[in-house]
Amino acid sequence: GAGLLGIVLFGMHQTRLTSTEPLLDVKHLLHNRVFVLSNIASLAMFSSLFAITFFFSLYLQYVKGYSARDAGFVLFAEPLAQLAFTAIAGVMADKHGAERIALIGAGVGAVSLGLGTFLDAGSALWQLYLILCLNGLSIALFSAPNTVVIMGSVAPQHMSQASGLVGTVRTMGMLCSMMIATGLVRWHIGDAPIGSGNIPDLLAAMHQAFFMFAAMCTISILCSVGRMKR
Repeated sequence: GAGLLGIVLFGMHQTRLTSTEPLLDVKHLLHNRVFVLSNIASLAMFSSLFAITFFFSLYLQYVKGYSARDAGFVLFAEPLAQLAFTAIAGVMADKHGAERIALIGAGVGAVSLGLGTFLDAGSALWQLYLILCLNGLSIALFSAPNTVVIMGSVAPQHMSQASGLVGTVRTMGMLCSMMIATGLVRWHIGDAPIGSGNIPDLLAAMHQAFFMFAAMCTISILCSVGRMKR
């Protein structure tokens, strides 16, 4: 709460500055529709995808009975998929337009989150791999192309500010994702250690989180579509 209040106060302060070189040119950037929608899309996207590995780590260890090492090997599928498709996404963005590729990435993310809502104690391991690979593909298709759109929407004198905001928004999205995840785990399980007695509660928290993440990913899709309208 203090952090959010600080952001609001900082924005108000920068808006009222009479200096020709504010730290953040809020007035100019807020009137840039593509810039604003792209950053909202980024915030929603990272808010929806980041905590997936957090839940899957708990799912593999406590629901499936994997060791921490073996769970880590399974989760490694996501960064491998991201690594494999990032370069391809860059080529596709150059050929077909960064806005379209980022939109496809957001759509793939929504699909992966939707599939996650159906996981239960009896789900097969290939289903988990599928979701992780789709998640990695989604980030590969969305992240770099969306950054290209953001940087391309501002004038040269605002590129340093835009670059800083790209990292800030990404970090804020990750924090929001973990806040939602840990808040739901706390709501369903409380202070009790996770064990065989509260596996249904863990699954309920995971399902609710994935549902909320899918809704947030839909916001990213809508923003990605909205910025394409001229």
